[in-house]
Amino acid sequence: MISSTPAFAELCGIHAGDGWISSYNYEIGYGTATYEAPYFLYVMNLYQECLPLKENIRILWRRAIELRIQSKECQQILQEAGFPRGSKLDHLRIPAFVWSKPEYLRRFLRGVMDTDGHVHWRKSVNRKYLVLTWTTASDAFASDIVRALHVLDLCAHEQTFIPRYKDRIRRRRVHCISISRKSDVVFYLRHIGFKNPRRWEQVLRNKEELLRYNTANLFKQTPEFSTLRARSLAV
Repeated sequence: MISSTPAFAELCGIHAGDGWISSYNYEIGYGTATYEAPYFLYVMNLYQECLPLKENIRILWRRAIELRIQSKECQQILQEAGFPRGSKLDHLRIPAFVWSKPEYLRRFLRGVMDTDGHVHWRKSVNRKYLVLTWTTASDAFASDIVRALHVLDLCAHEQTFIPRYKDRIRRRRVHCISISRKSDVVFYLRHIGFKNPRRWEQVLRNKEELLRYNTANLFKQTPEFSTLRARSLAV
């Protein structure tokens, strides 16, 4: 049975980004790059908090770090939330329960941002602006993200492109949904934030421009942010 909690909403966002459900056994899993090991530990604790993990848990450390869990019960919980077995891209949507509360939406969006999102500074005339972007190759999921941001009164901009690689094979159309309006970015940093330290590192790449975003109190409120800021100032 689904446990409708903010933590489970965030876990669903993480699963939408970098999680999977096996189509041939009862395995569920999550994987990320080895340089995101601190965030991997956070996600592993979230799995333990939200799902009835008992045994058959493996952690694989290769070119990526993977959490693999053999559990019929855990797989059924994620399926009840709306995630399919096997390939999820054509069926990816924001789970129905997430729409019931703004807090669930905020936590879900954070989970997706921490896994499949990106933060960068965009130059405009003589200023640089902080841009937060969610990326997906699912048309329906892109529409859901835009809708979720609008529900939270955040102004979303969507761009699409079809990537071409060296093999010249045309891939799926990729959607990039961004927020860049200063008030929206400040709201996101203060009330949603990131749990993946890589995102805070991307924020801190331009400390001078960051001062315009009134982040002084954020340093005290967000442990991940204040720790990374202290490291950056020491360099």
